[in-house]
Amino acid sequence: MTTVVKGHKIEPYANLSLADLRYADLSGAYLSGADLTGADLRYADLSGAYLSGAYLIGANLIGANLIGADLIGADLSGADLSGADLIGANLSGAYLSGADLTGADLRYADLLCTGNMEEIKSLWFEKWGVVYTYDTLQIGCQKHSIEKWRKWDTPAGKVWVDNMDSDATEWACKFMPIVLMSIDTSPAKPTKG
Repeated sequence: MTTVVKGHKIEPYANLSLADLRYADLSGAYLSGADLTGADLRYADLSGAYLSGAYLIGANLIGANLIGADLIGADLSGADLSGADLIGANLSGAYLSGADLTGADLRYADLLCTGNMEEIKSLWFEKWGVVYTYDTLQIGCQKHSIEKWRKWDTPAGKVWVDNMDSDATEWACKFMPIVLMSIDTSPAKPTKG
């Protein structure tokens, strides 16, 4: 049986911990601040859902559709996101410690979060947060391929970096060698996306 709450506003800070929401249609649902600790959300449609500040600790999100979901500041520690579709999801400020992202699709997602240190790794150097996956590096709001970032110190790369922010070149000279060494020393595990 499928639970349908598409586009409906659920009581703010609702307690849905341990709820069985497998295959539920929660697309566009307002679940900001909701407690979904340990909830079973396998294959649920959470596309475009508002989950900012939600507690998804240990939640089962295997194969969940989280395309374009707002997960700003959500606690996903220990959550199972294996095979989840996170295309374009906003993970800014989300906490992913111990989360399983095996096979998750992270294309176009805002990755400025506390990563799980396996598929998403995160660092912080002075002004900007640094988050990387196996092929993508996001520094502040700038997200590009790691290969593109590796060219930061070429003449064209220096112009590119200088146009980002008035402090970007100074920051890059100080921290990019450390960032790239971190990526080389401790690469992120690949996901499917």
